[in-house]
Amino acid sequence: MTGIITNSSQINAVYLAVAGTLISLPLIVAMVLIFQKYGLMASLAFSAFTDPGAAYFMKEISLKAGFETFIIFFFVVAGLKVA
Repeated sequence: MTGIITNSSQINAVYLAVAGTLISLPLIVAMVLIFQKYGLMASLAFSAFTDPGAAYFMKEISLKAGFETFIIFFFVVAGLKVA
């Protein structure tokens, strides 16, 4: 993913990795806290809603990508329910 972003936006790969780490760490902590307080389904929902947010932030959002994200979320939830 880093290669795709650096090629399409001409951003330095090291800068992108550092910025991505700084942005993702609070989100990971939030997901862990949500998991501890509300459970797995709430943390998965948080994860599913942050994906389109990241795409919007990068100005590369499409209806197809959003639909694919929710289809993947549906199958992950269905797999967890079956297991």
